[in-house]
Amino acid sequence: MLYHSEVNYYNGPLQSVGVEGIMNRILIDELDTAALRKRIMELISLGTEGDFWDFKKSWHSNKADLLHDIICMANNLTNHDGLIIIGVENATWKLPGNLSIDTNRKTQQNVIDFLKNKHFAGGVRPTVYVRTISIFEGANKDVGVIIVKNTDKTPYFLSDNFQESHKELYKGNIYTRVGDTNTPKTETADIDKVEMLWRRRFGIDKTAIEKLKLLLSKTEDWHPLGTDGVHSSRNSYGKWFNRYYPEFTICYKRNESWPMESGCGIRLNDQEYYWLTELDKVPDFHDFSIFDIDVMMHTTSLFSGKMIMDINGKYSRMWWKISYLLSGSNLNLFYAYVEKDSIEFLLDNFLANCQETIPRIEQHKFISSVDQFKKYYCTDRPYNIIPVFQNNFERKSFEEYIKSRHNDFSREIGNWTKSEEKTGEAFDVNRIKWLCDVGRILVSWLTAWRNENANT
Repeated sequence: MLYHSEVNYYNGPLQSVGVEGIMNRILIDELDTAALRKRIMELISLGTEGDFWDFKKSWHSNKADLLHDIICMANNLTNHDGLIIIGVENATWKLPGNLSIDTNRKTQQNVIDFLKNKHFAGGVRPTVYVRTISIFEGANKDVGVIIVKNTDKTPYFLSDNFQESHKELYKGNIYTRVGDTNTPKTETADIDKVEMLWRRRFGIDKTAIEKLKLLLSKTEDWHPLGTDGVHSSRNSYGKWFNRYYPEFTICYKRNESWPMESGCGIRLNDQEYYWLTELDKVPDFHDFSIFDIDVMMHTTSLFSGKMIMDINGKYSRMWWKISYLLSGSNLNLFYAYVEKDSIEFLLDNFLANCQETIPRIEQHKFISSVDQFKKYYCTDRPYNIIPVFQNNFERKSFEEYIKSRHNDFSREIGNWTKSEEKTGEAFDVNRIKWLCDVGRILVSWLTAWRNENANT
């Protein structure tokens, strides 16, 4: 794995890998400069533009042209992020290398501010990132890249006309890209292309898992099973169905295989639950129950997992995954983590917002579980000790970064000292406290790592 601080330019040969080889990689991770550079080199080597990539010799001098290109890429008909590659001549595929003196050059913030001031239908705007990479072609030459993220919010279109000089984009026109050609500014896309974009928004062509993730993002659409429109049947407690797609159901029930104490809960006898300590600030004891949670489509199980419910009803949380760091060392270090594009995170949002009656569903305002518990604890616990990653790729990259700085990280976290007194629990209180401290350090390092990558 190569990191931004380690790679400043690419000095390998231009080798064509073919369109099929490139099409296998769908989404660009905006934090991985090395992977982005490789992708751009591959596209240049093809000697052509395509469905999701476009070459520009220099930055746009007309803002209507820039907006048009971004909308077309946001509405591209593939499952790829759109790439507007700046600093490449689209006839010779050479690199002028003069971006540093381009007066129209823009930063990511410039582009975001530009889009923010435009009137998009429904207030839904494309998500963009701007990156600069260096490519060796006789000398190091800068290439700018506008990454237009692939989403399910298509089609993007304007609710007001936008004009600069003699060029104008029209409200209601849906612009897309077919092959290497954008929809002309004065026209709208063909009806079959428009239909494809709307089908993407409504999840019509998604797989069962993709559709489930879309449905879970809207907690207000999940109604308690057995409802008469007002009340939930006690026989169906802990069961919900999606009101638009009732074949999708969520249910949870107590896991009876876990040992019970105090008559109603279990003690925190596993270190993997260290993050619960941060919720209650009680370092040596918790009463909670373990539940199995399942998501079904008809009779097919799409997801099975576990959740934790406080016996006093203060919180219900998913049982977060654990990953091991510095394997082979004597630290035996693990940490809990969250991936925001995972079903676990979406279900955690659901648990933070689900209601047992229709009136409560209608009155309840959906809040992300990352923010939900601030109103109970006046803080962002437990996410001050649990890293929240955008996706699995970011987590893996961050773990590689930690391993590359093994000595620095080990010095900062130190080690834990066994308690002299017996606590009567199956874990050592000092180790729980130490794992919480490690979590805080990981969150701090993640923030610094992201800032470093964003500025590279």
